[in-house]
Parts: sequence; structure tokens; C-alpha cells
Amino acid sequence: MQSYLLQDFTTIRGSTITPVIQSEASYLAFSGYQDMLFWIDLREISPPGAGNVTLAIETAPSKDEVFWTPMTTQVFAVGAAVGLVLGPSLPSVILARGPTQPLMTWVRWKLTASVAATWDITFRIILSANKVSKTDGPGSLSPESCGCHANNSDSSMGSAAPLRAQHASYSQVRQRSPTGG
Repeated sequence: MQSYLLQDFTTIRGSTITPVIQSEASYLAFSGYQDMLFWIDLREISPPGAGNVTLAIETAPSKDEVFWTPMTTQVFAVGAAVGLVLGPSLPSVILARGPTQPLMTWVRWKLTASVAATWDITFRIILSANKVSKTDGPGSLSPESCGCHANNSDSSMGSAAPLRAQHASYSQVRQRSPTGG
């Protein structure tokens, strides 16, 4: 598995139930991957009154809004623990376990408050992703044959350069630059 920083520490403030969505420039592409494990590091939360804030990790085959679907959600409410929030289990999407929503190409986060009142949350998200690694027999998939190295001129699917970088080996968390490199 390789680790990536989906979101470095950030504080989000709101006062409505309108969702707050990660900036498109920060979405990560995971073509050729099948499993994900998320670490949600919650440092502070002020829920909206008696309500809660829900963090959804979403996936989509393209960046079109209509395709985004939650892979996993975490609800933060009054009395939420500070630090690494594991909840009942560490959020994960494992293909072999038959997830409700398997990983598609793109990944992002979305925050939604349950009631219209002032709220804020400080968090970061680190994820580990497992490549598809069938290495023998017909239909073998390698980084070169997964299709993400092809030059794709469709800007909604991102450029080939950020996708190539995902096949490199990293022992540390990789943070994507604002330019997508």
C-alpha cells in the first residue's frame, strides 16, 4: 500500500447545511487501485448546536458532480474525541469485502452539517491505497498496462503526469502539489 495526503490540516467553518466540498484542484486520482484505508485526524470540532457534522469520502469515475458517491462517512458530534478518530472502525473500502461503493478513479471529501447553526472542524485525511496487482496469467495488470499512462486530452479526467507519479514507490506520505504534479 502507498500513502497519500488527501487533505493537510485545515479548519472549515460554516453556518448552513450547504455542503463544503474539497477544492477540485486537490482531488486525487487512483486509476489502477482497488482498496483504500483512511486515517481521519480530527483536532477540533464545534458542532452546530445539538447537531453534527458528517465527513464523507467520495469517489467518481470523472469530476462531473453528478457522479460523486460516498465510499465511507464519519459523523462528528458533541463529545467527539480529539486526535485520531477511529470511530467503531477505521474507515476503509476493500474490494474483496464487497463495499457498498467501490473505488472509482477520483477521490475527494465533503462536509455536511445536520442543522443550520455555526460550526467548525479542524482535520486532515491520510489514506493508503492498494494497487491492483494481478501479476500472472491472462489479463495481468501492470503500471504500464493499466491505461493511466495514456495521454488523455479530456481535461475532466486530469493529465497523465499526475497519474504517472502515483506508480512511484513512496515510503512517506505524498502530498500533491497545487499544480497537480
